[in-house]
Amino acid sequence: MRWLLLFLLAGPVSADDVALREVRAWRGEIVLEARSGPGDAGAGEEVQTERATFVLLSDPRRTDGARERLQLRQRRAEGKWSLALDYREKKGGSALVTKGGGEGVLHVDIGGVLDLTTRRVELVADAGPRRLVAKTTLSGVDTKGFAAFRTAKTRSPYMAQFAEWGELSKDGREAKGERTFVDKRARYPRTVTLRWSLTRLDPEVKGRLVDQNGRPIVGAKVVARTMQSGRLIAREAVSDAAGRFRIAAHFASWGVQVHAHAHDGTITTGWLKPDAARILFDEVPDLKIELKRYRIEWLPQPHLLGKHFRGDADRYLAHVTRRASKARLAGAEVRPSTN
Repeated sequence: MRWLLLFLLAGPVSADDVALREVRAWRGEIVLEARSGPGDAGAGEEVQTERATFVLLSDPRRTDGARERLQLRQRRAEGKWSLALDYREKKGGSALVTKGGGEGVLHVDIGGVLDLTTRRVELVADAGPRRLVAKTTLSGVDTKGFAAFRTAKTRSPYMAQFAEWGELSKDGREAKGERTFVDKRARYPRTVTLRWSLTRLDPEVKGRLVDQNGRPIVGAKVVARTMQSGRLIAREAVSDAAGRFRIAAHFASWGVQVHAHAHDGTITTGWLKPDAARILFDEVPDLKIELKRYRIEWLPQPHLLGKHFRGDADRYLAHVTRRASKARLAGAEVRPSTN
């Protein structure tokens, strides 16, 4: 069984594209969920899920043929599957109940070709086992009374059957897509939802800032630091409307600091962690940093922020948190119903 996953990528690529100059890693994920049930003939449902995560390498030095056609070779991959059944069927005067499930490892082997001239990516995957097995119990009541039987249900993995199309973002760094369709080959029609993503792993310190309510932190200054040849290197960025930040980096271990800041009547705490992001060739963490937001007027001595500390949110919060009780600080937190 082979899965040919085709991404048709839009727009030409420049001759100095990073993928033409150096080895790059690409992280991908595929998630499938299939749901079905007896419909008017009963109640309940069957759910089959499959998930694969993988890292592929593109290496211009190992390209066969045209320079712009890069082989995608698997660095690592892992997958898993699950199958759960819980439904009731009406047959004549009987009601049959099927319950059970199973789960296991999905062995995925992925490779392909990246054509930078046409912006076309061909990903080929082989998935196993060929049959997914769920141990079930079939029970029911008829004119002879109650009876129960142990049985098994088998299904085929969708990752051995699919071909999908999509396109990269304008910067050529990532692609994602989602599609829902109905598979009518089984006894009961199955509604299948497919989601996939593919991201180039560029060396960078990246992540997202949120507050205690899960809302994005906008406009926070983020600084990444590392040592190189005995000297300190520091680079910075500001979080965007989604709370995300990206800082160009190189392969090393980076410390990350988020500076506290005040905006529109609220103040957000800072954050500091040495070695927060270890940037490797095939592993670039996506940090999620949760900060506290307070109403400035609800904190002790709010006038000190502008007068004594001259707007330095880090120093003001350090002063307040050393002196205020946990209850007082908790009472000053921005709540979901406030801005």
